[in-house]
Amino acid sequence: MEPNELIFFTGVETPSVELISEPIIFNPVEPIEPIEPIEFSEPLEFSEPIEFSEPLEIDESTVFSLEGEYFTLDSSIIDVVKEEIFIYWDFPSFNNVTGKEYSNNADKDTNGIPDPGQTLEWFGNGSTNDGFDYGIAGQVDAMANRGDALFHAVTNNQANLLFSTTFDNNIYFETPSGWNGIEYTPDQIDLPGAIDPGVLDVDGLEVWGPVDANRFSIYGDPGVAVYDYDPLTGTKTPLYDQTEIAEAIGVPDQYWDLVNLDAMMTFGDNLIMFSIDPISEVGLDGGEIWVWDRASGNPANFLNHGGNLWDTNFDVMATFGTASENINSLEAVGQYYIPPIIDIPEILIPIDFELLEGFSADPLPLFSEGF
Repeated sequence: MEPNELIFFTGVETPSVELISEPIIFNPVEPIEPIEPIEFSEPLEFSEPIEFSEPLEIDESTVFSLEGEYFTLDSSIIDVVKEEIFIYWDFPSFNNVTGKEYSNNADKDTNGIPDPGQTLEWFGNGSTNDGFDYGIAGQVDAMANRGDALFHAVTNNQANLLFSTTFDNNIYFETPSGWNGIEYTPDQIDLPGAIDPGVLDVDGLEVWGPVDANRFSIYGDPGVAVYDYDPLTGTKTPLYDQTEIAEAIGVPDQYWDLVNLDAMMTFGDNLIMFSIDPISEVGLDGGEIWVWDRASGNPANFLNHGGNLWDTNFDVMATFGTASENINSLEAVGQYYIPPIIDIPEILIPIDFELLEGFSADPLPLFSEGF
């Protein structure tokens, strides 16, 4: 790629446009001058409009992923990247969606043998490996990471929403513009084998890893709605209890025991996007998606995404052609883009992400054309 081209990936075509300004080359040893906003010589045309993210809070410890490799940024470039990075939500290359994990209904290992608490890593070609085994007796009903990579983007309608529903073996998508369809089919997720039934409901979903689904929920939420999991020690620590989730969405106390969180994304200890099983007694059909900031002290709000308010009135089955109204898993895809201003390899510091203790957050996925 020439240095005066800025390439945006789209699901249909890959246009390039010339920048007005001359290419900016940084020397990480010298002080970095402020960058003027990027301007284009003519209006851009894409298969999907570009959505810009809010400024990211990143530092030297922030991990990025690029085509299966992981790295941090040299301190000399952090402030520049904060100003220049943005997100686009046309679908990333299939192979670039790393760390795909799911929970089957019912839980099983990669050979199809029933195994409560076992999750699976999948690769898009129907093959799987064993993921985390949470060491529980119940069914894994939801999965997330402590710092889901696109949590803020999807809750602000700046990334694609992924979800599945009960009685349906597909994973669906909705873009911020409302375009929707099937993103992954059963044959891509988990093919049947001799004694392996393959995928039967995507009961939990986590992407952007490696294997790092360190938050999970157990079917029925027996007292605890969400656990935090330490893969190094196997320790499971309650993070959200069933009662506070029920209160956050206004379920009367006589029905608190019916609240079963069955889909989620999380960020830190107080931000969560989630759905629950249907509760006919209070008029909830399971197609609702809430976003809640526990620390705010306010109730949860319905997700507003793709021009749709994901409340009880929103008809999931009619909109997406799903087999059920009940949301079964939640995730988000998109990629962050750093314009080609950091073409000096020394500012990219390779790391072995799998050796990072605790998996504090998903790596932020980058689109390779920036490099």
